[in-house]
Amino acid sequence: MKAICKTAFGILFCLILCPGFSLDIPIIYEKIPEPQDMVFRPQGYGYFEKLLNPPDGQWKMPEFIHKIPVYAFLKLGETQRLIILDFQNSTDQFYSRLYFDANNNKDLTDDPVFQALNINVQSNYYYSYFPLIETSYEMKGTILPYRFNVSVNFFTQNPQSQGDALTKENIRNTLNIHYQVKCYYYGSFQLDGETYHFAISDNNGNGSFSDSASLPEFAFKQTMRYPIYPQGDLIYLKYNGKPSWDDDQILTTKIILKNKLYDLAIDETKSLMTLVPALETSYSVNLPMDIDRITFYRKDGKSSVGVYNSTRTLNVPMGEYIFIAYTVSRKDQKGGQWLLKAGATKDTPWFTVDGERTVDIVLGEPYTPLVEIPEWSRQQFQQLSSSIQQVQLSFNVEGKGKELISNLSNLSGNLSDIPMSARYTNRPKEPIYTITKTSGAIVAQGAFEYG
Repeated sequence: MKAICKTAFGILFCLILCPGFSLDIPIIYEKIPEPQDMVFRPQGYGYFEKLLNPPDGQWKMPEFIHKIPVYAFLKLGETQRLIILDFQNSTDQFYSRLYFDANNNKDLTDDPVFQALNINVQSNYYYSYFPLIETSYEMKGTILPYRFNVSVNFFTQNPQSQGDALTKENIRNTLNIHYQVKCYYYGSFQLDGETYHFAISDNNGNGSFSDSASLPEFAFKQTMRYPIYPQGDLIYLKYNGKPSWDDDQILTTKIILKNKLYDLAIDETKSLMTLVPALETSYSVNLPMDIDRITFYRKDGKSSVGVYNSTRTLNVPMGEYIFIAYTVSRKDQKGGQWLLKAGATKDTPWFTVDGERTVDIVLGEPYTPLVEIPEWSRQQFQQLSSSIQQVQLSFNVEGKGKELISNLSNLSGNLSDIPMSARYTNRPKEPIYTITKTSGAIVAQGAFEYG
């Protein structure tokens, strides 16, 4: 049976799910205001592939001010729209005007023209930022709304005046066009006596809010060890409270809530998120510590599992998995609330759920500090040792599963018994280092920096 309730967050669906039933949760489209307020509003990001020549086809173009207009296509769902960057005045030093084929008729002369809100031109760095653009796109035969704004940056090693640095070669090499997604979906539901609130962002800026986790091909081939950042959209989920930036998790095809496994699907064309009790047989895996959120990715790419506030033992369908990332919260002895986020690396072990044994997942404590010379710095020193007298040192903290900590922050202000950074007041004090010769003589000493 199903009851419908109204809350301050919209429509709240209340239901206890049984096999064969599904929970259809309305998702509500929301615009992000400009300027953005202090309310949590998840965004996404996209990158344009630039063209320095007009695209193929019959286009009606305006008269351009700058000799090298830059063209790009915004691709959303099954729709793509042309964008053109130009100068507003011949005296401008950087791109200050944006054309957008809003009605998608290949005529750039009958649409609104956008002027840059902010232009920053320094000796070798150029930047411009444009106002919000409202548009729509088609997905599965449905027209959906969308909102974004564009920013452009450019770097040149040979500063020149009056925009003379904007040659085709320089533009091709160092001009970048980005956009921020200024809309998202949100909703609420109740499950097994718990009220959940969530928001969903188009994290990769392609118009879909339903892209589940995938891993880039290069993730396990890179020479340096970095956290693996999965591709896909983000869901911010929290029970009995509003979600925040700290509640992010990559979207998955399955989700475990209170130790129950559900198939998870989002259909923005129907404005629905659906939870269905999973029918697959699942088997026990053990976590070595309490974890707020953890994400598993199956090696064949056919599924992924998001876990939210589970116990240490949970049930996962058969397959070979790797954990992608996890979030942990703890209190220190003084009552300070700490948040730790960590991500798998290419060296994180895969584990197999086969139903024959209970799997113990390797991750977490004890955490080990690591000081390494990045491979790029090592190669640079070897190739240019006659002119370079220093190498770069990097400081990381590694978990037992070869994961690296990506965030460690205090959410309680000054409430902590741990020394804090003077520059970043929510982070621990920067670690210090001392380099000595075998004789004990000090060669160098100092402190690492965040970033």
